Amino acid sequence: MSAQLRQSILIASFMLAAGIAVLALRQEMRTENTAPPIDLKSIVPRQFGQWHVDAALLPLVVSPDVQQKLDMVYDQMLTRTYVDDHGERVILLLAYGRMQLGGDLQLHRPEGCYAAQGFLFEQMKRDSVALDGRIIPVTRLVAVKGNRIEHITYWARVGDKLVRGYFNQALVRISIGLKGRHPDGLLFRVSNLDRDTQHSMDVQDRFIRDLMSAVPADKHSVLIGK
Repeated sequence: MSAQLRQSILIASFMLAAGIAVLALRQEMRTENTAPPIDLKSIVPRQFGQWHVDAALLPLVVSPDVQQKLDMVYDQMLTRTYVDDHGERVILLLAYGRMQLGGDLQLHRPEGCYAAQGFLFEQMKRDSVALDGRIIPVTRLVAVKGNRIEHITYWARVGDKLVRGYFNQALVRISIGLKGRHPDGLLFRVSNLDRDTQHSMDVQDRFIRDLMSAVPADKHSVLIGK
């Protein structure tokens, strides 16, 4: 048996096992979700440090069909544009979802949402943000559409864990479900319009640290898990 054939069989076996686990979870997780209610607007202040909400720059407006899909996935979405004392602007998007119908928890990453709006990606890389001695795994993107160049940094939380990629997200969701828990999830995304990649990263990282310093300590787990 060739190595390629063995690898194909191994992948197929894993996918079958994962599918069986998901079906089992759907049967076991039909009870009411017991996660405490989340109010993103009360967690994230409209003003903190040098930052305050600014209505001058509107976030990306998604098409009606994309918005319909997002409304089906998420229980809450918070989108704001912040500006600091130096005129730097950052667009913040938080999307929170509980267990979906049938036991599924889905988080739609920017790669899909931006591509659906006609954006192309010039860069995509894994990175991290240092936050009070903790390393937050993030993904950074540069999305381009015409003259609009948007630098994006995001992370995703499932249950108490931060996950990277759909594969890791699925594994964590299954692992939590097998313990009889009902995982919720959150997508944290910041972006800004700039042609300078390093400057954009520096501004976004500063915004993230300032924001987390202003969020009550007992609410940090909502954004970054435990």
